[in-house]
Amino acid sequence: MNLAFYGTLRDPDILEAIVGKDVESSFYKSISVKGWACLRIEGVAYPLLRSDPAASTIFHLYHECSEVSWRRLLAYEDSEYGWVEMDIEGRTYRVFMADPLLLASDEVWDLKIFQDRDKAIYQLELDDYRL
Repeated sequence: MNLAFYGTLRDPDILEAIVGKDVESSFYKSISVKGWACLRIEGVAYPLLRSDPAASTIFHLYHECSEVSWRRLLAYEDSEYGWVEMDIEGRTYRVFMADPLLLASDEVWDLKIFQDRDKAIYQLELDDYRL
């Protein structure tokens, strides 16, 4: 299956902590996808996507990921994010989307800002998911 990540799972350390190294070889490319705004969820460090024709968001695309990786991702995302299928460049990807009822802040979620400001604390929360 093909997977696309727009938020914390774009960070290689976090992705490896969740799914291990096997997904590394499935990386296809990074791409800016028009029509989506990646915003910070109000009060937390996590992102969400909102449809916005004027915005664009960076996605990391992975092809032919294993079922094991998929099961690990499902366990990690739990009930906070559900997955949808999204067409990107004529190919179908599974993308985890936050509950549409969650409040988005006005702050654009940015990977570099997350890594500088929030990653160290976030990684402490990942202990339950480490392989």
